[in-house]
Amino acid sequence: MAPILSAHILTQYVHSDRIKPLLHAVLICQPDIEIWEVYYAVTESTPPRKPISSIQQTPWHLTTSSVVNSSEKRNRMDKLSNELGVMYVDVPDFYEAF
Repeated sequence: MAPILSAHILTQYVHSDRIKPLLHAVLICQPDIEIWEVYYAVTESTPPRKPISSIQQTPWHLTTSSVVNSSEKRNRMDKLSNELGVMYVDVPDFYEAF
């Protein structure tokens, strides 16, 4: 057995009980069509990997929930707060009054 193949079989990523039918079909020289049928029967479909997010990436949009404690972002928020004025959240009966 090739060193690379045997190294992969010994890892935790290869399930030996799932690969045995495929190896058996290859070793007894089954026709290619049968080997591929065994291959498709024993392989497991996995979804594509999602990209790993990075803290260093720039946010797609700036919201108050994504503000990090930095002087540049605090200056932006201070300017925004001055421009908008006082804002109230969760005012009871707001929609009934207006």
